[in-house]
Amino acid sequence: MRSKFSNNILIVIPDKENREKVKQLIDGRNYIIFETETGQETLELIKEQDIQLVITDTVLPDTTGITLITSLKQRLNQTPIIVLTSEADLETTLEAIRLGVFDFLLYPYEDKILLRVIKRALTVYHSRQARKQYLQALEIMNKELIKMERAKKEYLSLLAHDLKNPLTGVSGSIESLLNGYLGKMTGEQKDLLEVCTRSCHFLLRLIEDTLDLSKFEAGRIRLYQEPLSINEVINRGIQGLKSLANLRQIHLKTTFSEDLQSAWIDGNFIERVIINLLSNTLKFTPSQGNIHINVQVVSENPNFICVSIKDTGPGIPENELEKIFHQFYRIEDEKTRKLIGTGLGLSFCREVIELHRGEIWVESKLGQGSTFYFTIPIYNKQKHMRPKFTIE
Repeated sequence: MRSKFSNNILIVIPDKENREKVKQLIDGRNYIIFETETGQETLELIKEQDIQLVITDTVLPDTTGITLITSLKQRLNQTPIIVLTSEADLETTLEAIRLGVFDFLLYPYEDKILLRVIKRALTVYHSRQARKQYLQALEIMNKELIKMERAKKEYLSLLAHDLKNPLTGVSGSIESLLNGYLGKMTGEQKDLLEVCTRSCHFLLRLIEDTLDLSKFEAGRIRLYQEPLSINEVINRGIQGLKSLANLRQIHLKTTFSEDLQSAWIDGNFIERVIINLLSNTLKFTPSQGNIHINVQVVSENPNFICVSIKDTGPGIPENELEKIFHQFYRIEDEKTRKLIGTGLGLSFCREVIELHRGEIWVESKLGQGSTFYFTIPIYNKQKHMRPKFTIE
């Protein structure tokens, strides 16, 4: 049966007089003392007792002190060992130090020195144990957090799947009404249904982002890369948001470099990146504001195209610039003090751009607006012979 005490000291000294002297020195100091005279007795005892400190001689009747220390280190890796001996040649001393003994004292020793060494050794032992327990607790917490995170993402994925089909049905029904399926509509009715359509499209984009982020993390996403005009992809992305920009009286401007070549991209995903970034800037840009989309070849690396989207919004605090691409991270509205958005759109953009082997970042100053940048590869006929599927 193992002892419940936490200051168990094992004295391995064959000479009775020397052993008794050590016992008397530490007796009555809240220590539990165990004693043995041989290496074999020592190894048997540590099977039954938790030992926090070993004090041993190097001269034993059935083995050498070095052999015992080696065995103890294998079995009691965290337990300090103090060597007390009267026969310490240089080779034995160096070998004991190499094995990691806590301290090495020669007879005759001073009582206060041995006591100081014992206290320090026990302090070190308990510090090691506390650290070990702390790390074990952290590991358990980390596993639980991973488990909870996985459950949350699985729930979001299932929820997104369940919402997508009925929402698609609603969106389709609204489109039918706008197209006159039930007869001619008044201008006011059309305006109201167009608001519903925009809301449905926003929710569908959010659902698609959620589903694709789950696929990104599971390594199940697939890109269909082909040579495409980035100008056309951007214009398609802008098209669906023009009405919202007009409603907010925000001016959209595009500048395309004349020497642009085809980009090597998945047009569907890059269009969604454009929509996400534009939706984000429209959300924060005030009425009468401006959004400028600029596209040009990267001067430092002509194998890539850089797309920038600059707004005249309130800007982003410097301490949040790196965080905004993290999943579920949201920025607080300065006026309402409420968190804005879902924290999924920019995370989705980062995943898509990095899968294209590009980069995405933001530059911003409070009160001066923000500029989002991302790079995508230019089509190279020799390097990109045919459409490429990319699975991460």
